[in-house]
Amino acid sequence: MKKKLLLGTLLGFFTIGIYLGLDSSTSTIEKNSKNMASGVSYNRIEEISNNAQLIIKGQINHEYREVQRKLDEKLVTEKIYKVEVKDVLVNKTDQNIINGSVIEISHATSFNSGVTEYDIVDSALKEIPSGEYLLFLNTIFIDNEVFYVNNSPNHLFQLEDNKYINLVEDTELEILKEENLLKIK
Repeated sequence: MKKKLLLGTLLGFFTIGIYLGLDSSTSTIEKNSKNMASGVSYNRIEEISNNAQLIIKGQINHEYREVQRKLDEKLVTEKIYKVEVKDVLVNKTDQNIINGSVIEISHATSFNSGVTEYDIVDSALKEIPSGEYLLFLNTIFIDNEVFYVNNSPNHLFQLEDNKYINLVEDTELEILKEENLLKIK
């Protein structure tokens, strides 16, 4: 029952994102025959923090495994990355995650409705580049395995020059500096 509820919730997020991507005149996503799911965009660090169960600084290596999961009548393509946890800023999950832990994040890249394939992320971010990241995550359980997902496809913060830069362009919350991270705890 939990699996169906979680899968249904995940599919709901994808559906809402696609609806917003297709119908929003303020969407930052270029509209074309393969629209991306725009998802939620946050303007303040408090907003993105409040909507995350787990906030960490972590190291992502470029290696991943690609999986396809059937959600109702949709086929979702995901890349599963291992993340070495460098610093746990917030943990509202029931998982024991400490510095040095390795967790898996699911990076959904597209889904197929049976008629059309929709990109969930920009083609430049189909693969996450190696580096240190500030991740705002939520927990999902698939086949009794724990995975973590970004709480928005519009925010992926990589450490560059002692600042966390959002790799997804055209979003308001561009740079998170160390002093802003104090607002998270």
